[in-house]
Amino acid sequence: VLENWAQYLDAEWLNWGNMYTIAPFYALILILLIKPYGLFGTKNIERV
Repeated sequence: VLENWAQYLDAEWLNWGNMYTIAPFYALILILLIKPYGLFGTKNIERV
């Protein structure tokens, strides 16, 4: 879905070439920057 959406955006407005092939990787990197423990991960707090 993300690849098709990026291909549409690239063809209509951006004209960056083959951006749609690397758009899913950019999305994954952005998710890991925002939530480093993953989408459903929890931060384990170890009490000493």
